[in-house]
Amino acid sequence: DQSQSDVFRVAAELRQDDHHNSDFVYHEQSNPSGTCILDRGQLPTRWRPPGDLKFPDSPWTPKEQRHADYASQKGLDELIDFYNTVSNERVLHLGVDAANSLVDQCYSSANKPAFHDKACKSSAQVVKLISTRLLQRAEGSAHEPECKKLSRTAEVMAYANHLSKVLPGDSDLRDTRSKLVAFFKASFGKCDGLDDYMKVSQSWEADLRDANLSRASLSKYVQHSNVLNDIYTIPELDPTEEMDRFTATLWKYASQYNYTNGVDVKDGHDDAEEIRRMGFLVAHIAYIPSGYGRHAQLVQDAPWLYEFIRRNYWNAMESGSLNLFFEFIFALRQYGCTEDNDLMVRDGSRYFLHYFKELNFTWMPDTNAHNVGGDYNQILLPWAGIGALRRRQVEPIVPGSYGYGFKSALERGAAAVK
Repeated sequence: DQSQSDVFRVAAELRQDDHHNSDFVYHEQSNPSGTCILDRGQLPTRWRPPGDLKFPDSPWTPKEQRHADYASQKGLDELIDFYNTVSNERVLHLGVDAANSLVDQCYSSANKPAFHDKACKSSAQVVKLISTRLLQRAEGSAHEPECKKLSRTAEVMAYANHLSKVLPGDSDLRDTRSKLVAFFKASFGKCDGLDDYMKVSQSWEADLRDANLSRASLSKYVQHSNVLNDIYTIPELDPTEEMDRFTATLWKYASQYNYTNGVDVKDGHDDAEEIRRMGFLVAHIAYIPSGYGRHAQLVQDAPWLYEFIRRNYWNAMESGSLNLFFEFIFALRQYGCTEDNDLMVRDGSRYFLHYFKELNFTWMPDTNAHNVGGDYNQILLPWAGIGALRRRQVEPIVPGSYGYGFKSALERGAAAVK
């Protein structure tokens, strides 16, 4: 929309003198034909579903799309109603997960203006609530800013920064963003490099030279990267040369890592939970270039990633974890695949719609659950349902955007590590 275009223009102007981006020029790219596959017979054998999984080959219908749109809107409404109904303390206990569940819906939703407006404004309310608590604790501390527990602050700061661009009229949000950026800048300045910030046992450079790095360790680096990359979108923060090297080194390491495929469960592996977590790891690696789906994913940027998503798709479906499976549908959507041009997305959407109907057209059948992890478990299902079924309009890669910052950092970082 016009306000978002104005924000990107202003961000570009703010960063014109930034030496980090001065030599980088982004050339628009697109995925090759055949990236999305509608004909089941065209699937390579390794990508085909097991014999016990059967889905109709009938085209996706307008009625099904209306149902998917309704289910997506229902999920957003239920999340918002939940946060408005429970106490602030319960929202604060959920913390960045509460914010994330809504900000995800603000990203790439300009094709649905009413949905977009509601998602972004509700996200802002949660972000401001969480930020108030963070800043109160910081201001109430007798200590000088220090490099301690900054990763959560960085994540909230990233959300506030993005939302302040989308909602330029929210003065309270702008003020919150400014305070978070100032606090992060002062605290990050006390860090002895990224090792200190990420609290790693030896050094990130040593870890990312280790071919046997554990899945859990790599996952932590990926989570940090997804947050740190947003720093490139904040004009007041000056990304360091070490951040560029980390971004480029991690992306290269991820392309060479030895991932366990879910289909190997049937070939002798007995640790299904580890393989499930491997699926989550790869899905989150997919967010590194796309910024949680803000931008399109390109096959040529990471062919191995596209292969993993395709090869492990049906295993994710059969895992019983809707939270995992939606990540795989979402990953394919980032390549431009929809129910109209890709059978996996179509089958996955029908799977989620069937589940939605089985729950009597709600994603939150029991909002009074107080079991261990109750609130988090409550928000997972609508979060996953929206992620699986919502059609997106990806954002352009322009100066000031997440994608521009990431791609320019890759170029600088790759040059630095040669």
